[in-house]
Amino acid sequence: MTIYTRNMNQDAIYYPPLGQDGFGDLSWGPGVAIKCRWQDKAELFRDTQAREVVSSSVVYPAYDCRVGGKIGLGAATVDEAIEIRQRGSSPSLKAGQELIKLWL
Repeated sequence: MTIYTRNMNQDAIYYPPLGQDGFGDLSWGPGVAIKCRWQDKAELFRDTQAREVVSSSVVYPAYDCRVGGKIGLGAATVDEAIEIRQRGSSPSLKAGQELIKLWL
C-alpha cells in the first residue's frame, strides 16, 4: 500500500461516460466499485469550459475516472451518483504513481 492509497478507505461506485443514447440523453456504463477518499467540500475550480464553479465534493479515487462520468459514495445507483465536472492529477515525487483529484 502506498502513501497515495493508504487513506482511500471509502467505497464508491464509478459509472464511466458512454456518450449519448439514441434519444440524445447522456448514458453511462456499468458501475465499477472503487476505493477513494471523499470530502464534502466547497472548492472553487474551473470546469471544462473554463468557467469558475464551486464543487459540492472533492474525491481522490484509486482508479482513473473521466470527466462526464458519475461517482457515488457507497453503493450508489447511477441516478444517485454525482457528475464529475473536472479532473486533475499530480505525479508522485518519483513519478511512479499518479494522484487523481475529481471535482463534483
